[in-house]
Amino acid sequence: MAFDVDRRSLTELEVVVMAVGTAVACRWPVSLSLWASAASAVAALLVGRPRVVLVAIVALAAARGAVVAEGHTDLEPTSWFGEVRLVTDPEESRFGWVAEGRLNEGSDAGARVRLSFPWAVGQELAHATAGDVLEIEGRITAIDQNGWTRSRHLRGRLSATTATKVAGPRAWQAPSEWFRHVVEAGADGMPSRLRPLYLGLVIGDDRDQPRSQQAEFRAAGLSHLLAVSGQNVAFVLAVAAPALRRAGYRPRLALTVGLLVVFAVATRLEPSVVRATVSAGIAAVAVLTGRRSRGVRTLGLAVTGLLLIDPFLAQSIGFALSVLASGGILIAGPAISRRLRGPAWLADAAGITIAAQLFVAPLLIWIFGPISLVSLPANVLAGWAAGAVMTWGLTGGVVAGLLPAGLRSLVSLPASGLVWWIDAVAGWAVELPMPRVGMLGLVGWGLLVAGWNSVASNGRSRVMVRLVFAVAAVVSGWAAVPTPPRAGSLPLSAPGSEVLWWPSSTTNPSVLVVPANSPNDLVDVVVAVRITTIDIVIVERGNRTTSEVITDLDAVTTIGVVMAPPQHRIRDARRVLETTVVDVGGNHLTLVPDDDKLEISVLDSGSR
Repeated sequence: MAFDVDRRSLTELEVVVMAVGTAVACRWPVSLSLWASAASAVAALLVGRPRVVLVAIVALAAARGAVVAEGHTDLEPTSWFGEVRLVTDPEESRFGWVAEGRLNEGSDAGARVRLSFPWAVGQELAHATAGDVLEIEGRITAIDQNGWTRSRHLRGRLSATTATKVAGPRAWQAPSEWFRHVVEAGADGMPSRLRPLYLGLVIGDDRDQPRSQQAEFRAAGLSHLLAVSGQNVAFVLAVAAPALRRAGYRPRLALTVGLLVVFAVATRLEPSVVRATVSAGIAAVAVLTGRRSRGVRTLGLAVTGLLLIDPFLAQSIGFALSVLASGGILIAGPAISRRLRGPAWLADAAGITIAAQLFVAPLLIWIFGPISLVSLPANVLAGWAAGAVMTWGLTGGVVAGLLPAGLRSLVSLPASGLVWWIDAVAGWAVELPMPRVGMLGLVGWGLLVAGWNSVASNGRSRVMVRLVFAVAAVVSGWAAVPTPPRAGSLPLSAPGSEVLWWPSSTTNPSVLVVPANSPNDLVDVVVAVRITTIDIVIVERGNRTTSEVITDLDAVTTIGVVMAPPQHRIRDARRVLETTVVDVGGNHLTLVPDDDKLEISVLDSGSR
């Protein structure tokens, strides 16, 4: 067998096609025989034709995806008492605490489940971390299977009634846990609003970030900064580069791989950081072995290898966005930077931002709807500071964590200033009335850019051709300055959770009605459609969950008065003690109090 690597190895384009084909095959697996696919792969290697290898790998991915999907079955509902190892850190939710874990016992040992703890139990586990072993009593039930649950390999839900910690993380996790603990300790002296942002930027831990702040970052297109990705991995290697260069070949390779593993485990093995870690590992091996490895090729090989290991990564939106952003930076980033005028540092930053945003835009629009153009300037203004915070977290942040508590706030002042700037950019960006672009708008602007750059003629003909492309972009595209919605229900994603809204008029106040089952994306929608003032908020329930929703709303908009049931838990809310009528334009709301809830009916004013 003669396999000529120089002439017959897969080209960069073929590697990209192989990665895309593998992703499609894993997302929609075909029921192929695993043995037949493996045999075709072996035959392809023996023949030595790279294109046959490409086809064989895609076929193997389809079979692998089918086998994994077939083995991913829901757990049978049953009572449970036994040990569970946490694979994520517990975090607060509206109804208690949640986490993910693996069953340590029984016939389903190793199965991954979604854990939920009541407040009384969860408070005791506030300091538990991934890797801890808990003895849990509760009940296992089915979980809705969708792309997110499959990407997390969740096979059931375990609702705990009691939980006791019986063991800590395993020995090989100790370096990662130490690093994470030191970084968290170094942020203890930061203001409460800035600390979650800092930890999100450095190690991807945004559990304590306020819901209102999350909504602002999403609306500004900056939420990706809080998800650990290739940028963080690059900074880890850059910070360690001086020490790595002093080591010999074998120690350097071992140290590089070990460093990447420690950081990946410390950031809880999120899909984006796994992709970045494997890509960096492939690149490091290529460099240390004296082989040239281009970025696009390395990315394609990493994606293919990861999907063959875990086909459910194809269901992860975070993984897809990470791959698309990296591809955009590698493919289009340098070309865009060269065409931008201005200082080199500004052109490079803007080129990288624009390239990443262009490549992820189709997926974002397809899943989440139109996106705001404010994300481009916001990322340019905040991106450099985010990079500086990441570098600080890996250097000065570690030093701060090793110092006495009294000195940490002083040492962390530079990082606090940078995080404040990022937070300020997000707050400023959501207030700008920038256009929101949908899929047609994206296609239209793509036609404009392509046509504009392809015209090589001079004089009047070039102006006319470019004008034609500009008109085509406007006609085929759609971009509009967002305005607060008209009277009716807000565009929420959760079915059955209708939030009624009436804007203010010359005679009536603006009114928002929050239902008992308030949807999770209410604050996001209020920020996205730029509702800046709500004169009256009426809540059906006055429980803790609704109280948290009102607190988040108050952080992103100005609220006049909150009308709540007689037995409510909402600070400064007005109790509705008798039947009340609120006029809202052409309708009126009748509020009938009933202890801990309000009965709300909407009638046309003509029927009064």
